[in-house]
Amino acid sequence: MRLFCLPHAGGTSRVFKPWAQILGDQVLGRDVELVPLDVAGRGTRMRENGPGSFADAADDLARIVAERCVGDDYALYGHSMGALLAYEVTHRLAERGCHSPVHLFAAACRPPGYRRPGPMLHSFPDAAFLGALAAFGGLPVEILHDPELIEFYAGLVRDDYRLYEEHAAVVVPRPLACPVSVILGTEDPIAPTASADGWRAVSGGPLTLLSLEGAGHFFDDRLKEIGTFVATSLDAYRAPAVRPEAAELLGRLRLADVRLTPGPSGLAFDAPAGAVDDDLTALMGEHRDELAALVEAGGPVVRSGPPTKGQRRAVVRAETTEAPSALNVAFRLSVSGALDVPRLERALTALTARHGALRTRFARHGGHLVQEQLPPVPFTLDVTNFAGLEGDRLRTSLEEWCLAAARTPFRLGREPLFRASLASAGPRAWELMIVIQHTVSDGWSHATLLEDLSAFYQDGGASLAPLTADLIDFAQWEEDRLSGPNLQALREYWVRLLGDAPLTVDLPSDRPRPKALSGRGGFHDFFVPAPLAEAVRSFALRTRATEFAVFFAVLVLWLGELTGQRDLTVPTNYVNRPRREFEDVVGLFLSNVPIRVRTREGEPLGDLVRRVGAALFENADHFLPLDMLAEELRSVGNPGVGTFPQVVTAVLNTPPLRVSLGDLDVTVTHVPPGGAPGEMCVIFEPEDGGWRVMVPYSADMFDEATVVGMCARYSELLERLMTEETEETEEEVR
Repeated sequence: MRLFCLPHAGGTSRVFKPWAQILGDQVLGRDVELVPLDVAGRGTRMRENGPGSFADAADDLARIVAERCVGDDYALYGHSMGALLAYEVTHRLAERGCHSPVHLFAAACRPPGYRRPGPMLHSFPDAAFLGALAAFGGLPVEILHDPELIEFYAGLVRDDYRLYEEHAAVVVPRPLACPVSVILGTEDPIAPTASADGWRAVSGGPLTLLSLEGAGHFFDDRLKEIGTFVATSLDAYRAPAVRPEAAELLGRLRLADVRLTPGPSGLAFDAPAGAVDDDLTALMGEHRDELAALVEAGGPVVRSGPPTKGQRRAVVRAETTEAPSALNVAFRLSVSGALDVPRLERALTALTARHGALRTRFARHGGHLVQEQLPPVPFTLDVTNFAGLEGDRLRTSLEEWCLAAARTPFRLGREPLFRASLASAGPRAWELMIVIQHTVSDGWSHATLLEDLSAFYQDGGASLAPLTADLIDFAQWEEDRLSGPNLQALREYWVRLLGDAPLTVDLPSDRPRPKALSGRGGFHDFFVPAPLAEAVRSFALRTRATEFAVFFAVLVLWLGELTGQRDLTVPTNYVNRPRREFEDVVGLFLSNVPIRVRTREGEPLGDLVRRVGAALFENADHFLPLDMLAEELRSVGNPGVGTFPQVVTAVLNTPPLRVSLGDLDVTVTHVPPGGAPGEMCVIFEPEDGGWRVMVPYSADMFDEATVVGMCARYSELLERLMTEETEETEEEVR
């Protein structure tokens, strides 16, 4: 378990150095790792730019904590300003989809929502400001008699107080998901013991209070007392005492689908043929008690194995983005008629039993990333009742409810990555929200999922053929395919094709690309009307290419106009279901295949389309997952690998989304959760005789008006080129 510690205003991570020296393993325990943190621009991060606001500081610290606590339990400790920071960090971690800290310790801090009367301290002149700090023990008195120290220290601490006081003046208390413990001094002029009542109102469990008799605002001489209190509070959450070797062994066993069952007579296991040899059996015996403790703590797992290459990439994205809900895929099923709710619950139960991906979580054991299928359980729908609302108020409430469901992130290592919720808008009006994370699904899966739900609702699934494989089988098949001589041939193909390719796409943006995209994004779409779509269709037939090849070729010309580049590499989606047994399986099979296109001055559009079409098929035949491809390009020194891919395109040529629930009328609508996993994606989907073009984009880089303007240029270019081709064809006929 990690204990992240946040210092007071003007303090740095060094204030926690005595904790490690005085408390150490004897008080906190060997299983608690002390992790002091600095706000940007302070302490160990002095060279970084400081935050512009308290919210910026909390966002930044939440990112750091999220990166450090993947799959592990952790707690937060904050002193004074650090306590309010810890409170805000906890909320931001929840918004990112991270699991909650097990506990929050707030020391020497008024509760959220408290507003100190009178002027803000940071607005005082230097002498008065530092004098106020000295009055409650936050400043050595000798500093007040040294003008150079006054100037230095006032500038250092004043900005922290500005952040803290401006935020405290506007923050609205919100309940936490974790319990809070409060540490207060009886003689503290800033945060008296009565402050505990305000913290109790936001605590996610029973609040505990350590009242330090005679202590002021700082507790440097009470560390052992505080350490014992913290250690005792954490006892309930401590993971089983295991050596790192045992966690690593569990990871190896889970990758091999060795199922462990603790029992009175010891640790039983069930494994595929050949998965366990004598050496592994001996290791299991050596770590028997530790393995049993880990398995009991994590709960039962019915199947496990490695993630696919695409899943691994998606999981890392979900773990590191500030907006993990961008990986949610959400569908709103508007149902009219007499819905049988228990029957729907049975159908959802059978659906999750059929598809292991709907019961999957991702866990890290000793450095191994594993997908684990949990046992099927009866599905229960909590029904939200909107029946008392009418008109615009009802429509607005339902839309807000649907959007909230779509935007609620999953806890990646703690729960299945599929959920459903139901709302009643009247006796014959229902809204069913289905949300699934992209780590366990793709476009092809969504049609399968809804078709199977229909079958289970209508006939209990009697019309469905049994599945003979699942996503773990595919992951194992993929491992075999991407090895030996076949892998070497794929590597050589892609190095020849992209070794010298300029992988960067210099789109005109409103802001420079940050070092890491936050995941926050916008969404714009436009429609290619039926007459223009028919022109595209006719042109594709004449060039013996697909309609998407035409859209792709125009996209390359469009990017060329925007960037001035003549050599572009743009990945597109690839279904990646190479064997029949995988066709009806729900899971993330979809991947991306890069297409390199060099445009030529004066080249007829038909020739470009034919080249694009040939590249689409040839590159798909040599498919190599993007992460492995990036490794190869990095090894030959291609400098653009770090930000590749920047622009991605896709065609949604999957089966249509339909739901049939007996005689009920059902309409399916996709609910975008917001956010964007990359800089820009251009998605083409056939709709009502035309094509819908959807463009999620990074809000870190682009304003909406910029993207709207770019899309208008694409539409104009497509229409102009199709008009020219149509006129040329008509001229040839005449």
